[in-house]
Amino acid sequence: MLGKDELIKSLQEINDKRLLSSEVTTLLAPFKEATFPLTLEFISHSRTFGKQEDSVYDGGQTCIFKLTDLGIECAVLFGPEDSDMIKGHKPGNRLEYLVRYLDYDSLYKRVIMGKAGPLTSEDEEVTDGVSPSSSNQGSNEPEIEAPQRSESITQKFNKRARGSSLKTKKKKRELSFSESTAALGAAQKRAWLAKLAEQEDIKEKKFKNAIAPILMGVGLICCLNGCSKILPDGDGAVSFFIGIVLLVVGLNLRIHDKRK
Repeated sequence: MLGKDELIKSLQEINDKRLLSSEVTTLLAPFKEATFPLTLEFISHSRTFGKQEDSVYDGGQTCIFKLTDLGIECAVLFGPEDSDMIKGHKPGNRLEYLVRYLDYDSLYKRVIMGKAGPLTSEDEEVTDGVSPSSSNQGSNEPEIEAPQRSESITQKFNKRARGSSLKTKKKKRELSFSESTAALGAAQKRAWLAKLAEQEDIKEKKFKNAIAPILMGVGLICCLNGCSKILPDGDGAVSFFIGIVLLVVGLNLRIHDKRK
């Protein structure tokens, strides 16, 4: 039967070889629901959130311990009935419990176990008889608040990442639509102004085409009338001058219109 020594060797192998999550799951699968008497050094605790695989731990406490003299951290789940007892512990306190293997937290690289009960006299004898060869130093990790199960943490992280990505894409689409609408509105406005200016030019051209011949005709009549009066008695100078002015204005309108 697999025992504490085999579990510790497996944990040290995981730390040394940095195995993938799938490899870790395969390596620790034989320890599922196996129980071990362990001496643990208390580090920290937090409330257990979310639904656990075993409902006995729902609403309880998740404690971070260090396996005594091994430098390997683990998470141990306690039921709600142990909350007051856990809150009374301080970092460095040493405790002895009978625990069972539940899962492996690949995010924090910790084995997750659950309290199975207090140590009996037989369990204490097994604990005292642990081989010194299992006391090899493992890698020390920084203290981190108690984790939830690796699957739930990963799922929550992925959901948040997907939600953030969707919000960013939606915002970009809204900005792109607003910019396209603004650009379309500006283009339509420029086209409308150009069309309006063209219509004004056409109206002005028609007006000039209509008024120029009239001015030229009236000017010519005034010139002829003035000439007829200037020659006999010299009284048609004003009429002649007005006729010249009207002719010049009419010709100017015609010439200016043709240049355009």
